[in-house]
Amino acid sequence: PPLEVPLADHISFAVARIRRNEQISNPLTEDIKVLFYSEFKVAETLKTILRERLQIEIDDHEVGYVALHIHSAMTVSISL
Repeated sequence: PPLEVPLADHISFAVARIRRNEQISNPLTEDIKVLFYSEFKVAETLKTILRERLQIEIDDHEVGYVALHIHSAMTVSISL
């Protein structure tokens, strides 16, 4: 599927988790920051968007998961 569907699902579930005060961890966050630097930087823009629109704060673990969605979508589109 295109990036929008899995990414929207992930963000929706992340917002719900944050509102329930549930924390997740991403053991690959530091690796993602290095290996997928550009994707991580793009994903970081979500922090500002969610803060301004929903008053939600997301951490780097969530940003890392979003970066993986972005990377995956880029990889799929390149291989097509």
